[in-house]
Amino acid sequence: QDPEHGRRDHADQDDDSPDDAADGHGIHDEAPSFDEIPLLDKYDGEDEPGNPRFNSAVTYLDEAEREDLRLNVDEDGLLRWSNGDLFDTTHARSAHGGDGRAIFVMDTRGEVYASTYQEVGKFHHSSILGGKPVGAAGELSATDGKLHLISNNSGHYQPSRESTVNFAVHLFKNRGAVFDKENLKIMYSRDSK
Repeated sequence: QDPEHGRRDHADQDDDSPDDAADGHGIHDEAPSFDEIPLLDKYDGEDEPGNPRFNSAVTYLDEAEREDLRLNVDEDGLLRWSNGDLFDTTHARSAHGGDGRAIFVMDTRGEVYASTYQEVGKFHHSSILGGKPVGAAGELSATDGKLHLISNNSGHYQPSRESTVNFAVHLFKNRGAVFDKENLKIMYSRDSK
């Protein structure tokens, strides 16, 4: 045993005592993988000036800009922005869902990003991952880091009901997020299967 740090060195370990890898410490589980949902073809080139879809170019974020929109789950199960602030959509507004809703995407590795800003022709779900495929997309509503609404409302990706359920399971079961148990709503757009 290392007397200074109170731990055993692997060389000093008994053969039948578990090492860090065997008991789950020190190893990283393989990242989850979610089915790709591509951007609908009609939005190809939307980030280019003069595109036929919008009068202006839709903003596509790069990796550094996207990091500001990352949501993490803290040790209490609350959603937090990458800067540590609690995720709260009280003053958010999505173009289609209205007041109190933020747009979100989950990439195919299970990382979640959200924006309390959305403006038609300028900033959409596609903006967050730069037009790349997503694992889920829609809207979130939360107060003080606790979710009370998830929807799959995204015209750019039109995710399935299944992808929305997979997102919810990932967030609550795999990442440990808490939610408003009495008021949680999962809503599906009319067009989803």
